[in-house]
Amino acid sequence: MPDPAALDSGMDHASTIDDAGSVVGEAASFLDDPSSRYRDGTPDIEELVRRDRYPLPSTPMRVHYYGERHLDYWISGLWDYRAILRTMDACGARLEPGDAVLDFGCSSGRVLRHFWAQFPHDRGGALSCWGVDVKQEPIQWMRRHLDPSLRVLHTGEEPPLPIGDGQFVLIYAFSVFTHIDEQELLWIAELHRLLRSGGIAYLTVHTERTWELIGREPHWPIHGHLTRDGCDELGQAIVPTDLERPMPRERLVHLGESSPVPRVFMSQGYIRREWGRFFEVVDIIERGSAYHDVAVLRKSDT
Repeated sequence: MPDPAALDSGMDHASTIDDAGSVVGEAASFLDDPSSRYRDGTPDIEELVRRDRYPLPSTPMRVHYYGERHLDYWISGLWDYRAILRTMDACGARLEPGDAVLDFGCSSGRVLRHFWAQFPHDRGGALSCWGVDVKQEPIQWMRRHLDPSLRVLHTGEEPPLPIGDGQFVLIYAFSVFTHIDEQELLWIAELHRLLRSGGIAYLTVHTERTWELIGREPHWPIHGHLTRDGCDELGQAIVPTDLERPMPRERLVHLGESSPVPRVFMSQGYIRREWGRFFEVVDIIERGSAYHDVAVLRKSDT
């Protein structure tokens, strides 16, 4: 693994929200912010924040997620962490202290930090927490500012990952398979290799339900990305009325002119058929994370 100190050269404290090393001061100021859509229904937030003594990444370092609404960013990760635990329990695959989890496409640790900071209090012991991402700067930031026990790797855009077979009880990915086009099934096969028997993959996806939701609720930024920037893989522009009709095919790829990252939509039938070649498709949870659906996959014993 490259020397973290060398990787971090040139990165200064402008990449963090709180130089003092505690999320409490900055996040607490947002507790009563009326713009926070996560405030209601989150009990004992002050105690939950105090468990996490590490700084938040700056807005650019988290790819501008939630803008300057720092508490919303932090709580969004907490909510996704809790949703994963509930899903694991429902699948009979309860996470236990010492188990290994992988955040596939971890960015600067929006969700992974909660598996490190909250899980020991919730379940009585620590996990082995891993994260990988194709972008180097977020990995550098995590190495410099989060707990050194987190194992985070900068990786290439193609498998395999430099990790042994069957190490993880859980692999999760947010906004990753919504952007993988040609390498999709290669990465699904790679996650199958990395999971141990009975392990769970929790992957956000754009399905036909996402397509319909965007058509009904055009306030989501992705509506503008689809209808004002680029075209689909057939070279056809997407217009607002297209989103008011059913998704035209079982797999659709939008290619924006302003971004090299595609936006991929897959029907539930496609996921069950193609991903089902590698995994048992346990469920596809509608709006499991914001406007994304979540595919819940299990590695069977056979």
